[in-house]
Amino acid sequence: MSQLFKLNHTPFWSNSKSCSSKEEIERCKERDLLEKMLSEMTGEFPSITEVFVNERDTHLAHSLLLATQNDSDTSNDAKATAVVVVGVVGMGHVKGISAKFGTTTANDVNTVNT
Repeated sequence: MSQLFKLNHTPFWSNSKSCSSKEEIERCKERDLLEKMLSEMTGEFPSITEVFVNERDTHLAHSLLLATQNDSDTSNDAKATAVVVVGVVGMGHVKGISAKFGTTTANDVNTVNT
């Protein structure tokens, strides 16, 4: 991969478990509740979880990676330019996108589509 990228999480959906302010503590509680609900859903409805969470994470991770690529990557004489991409996703997709970002290929997306 020729470009550098950084997956940045804003405080309201950060993967970190550090919760220092009262507002951040409430957000952590929401995230913990969501993770528990997703875990329960996976156990009870694995096929629904596969489609609505895992497959979407694959698409979103790959789409965000594609958005970071620019046309100058193919030109040897072009100076590297920073590309900023903002993706707004639901809290339930952050963990999966983070895990799949940079590793999901077009083949993975095609496999999901079939």
